Amino acid sequence: MIIFDVAPSKIGPNSTEAEQEAHLDTVTKKWLRLFEENNKDDCFLVLVGNKIDVRPRTISHRVASNKAKKMNVDYFEVSAKTGENIDKLFNSLIDRYEQSRVEKTFKTHSSRYKLMT
Repeated sequence: MIIFDVAPSKIGPNSTEAEQEAHLDTVTKKWLRLFEENNKDDCFLVLVGNKIDVRPRTISHRVASNKAKKMNVDYFEVSAKTGENIDKLFNSLIDRYEQSRVEKTFKTHSSRYKLMT
């Protein structure tokens, strides 16, 4: 998970989308590089916007969602303080993990079957 603050004080509430995008690029760049360098085949990444309970919000949902699309990852918005959408995030992670295990098992058994025929 790459988690970022949707209400960072480094940029103001009247920031342009370009300023918001630049801030997200800065926040995600290091973590994305580390993930790519250390990625295992069974790992996946999600982008998480935290502090949705804080106002004023300075990173729009649209900007963050577009960033996730560019990264080819799912995007979630949560509040660690209030718990909003935390269950949705973790349930999605569990579902994704279970799906990857099923796919991995299928691939393993498929390759064994091919070897036997």
